[in-house]
Amino acid sequence: MRDEKKHVQYNIGYVINAVGRFIENLSGCSGIENLFQGKVILEFGAGDDLATGLYMIAMGTKNNVTFEENNLASYALIAAKG
Repeated sequence: MRDEKKHVQYNIGYVINAVGRFIENLSGCSGIENLFQGKVILEFGAGDDLATGLYMIAMGTKNNVTFEENNLASYALIAAKG
């Protein structure tokens, strides 16, 4: 069983770095500040966590709609049981 606390910390760091660079590069190319402010983001394949969507909402998006093939609720139940 993986260490959930370390997994969450890793994912938070990864998302802040990767999504931050993506937003910075896209904003630089478009010349638009706060590119996602008030927008609805559609995300396919979130993986085993929703960190990207939560980060995008924290960065000012209106909403984040996520589609994922895997049953994320089962991961949460396994983590909660320890």
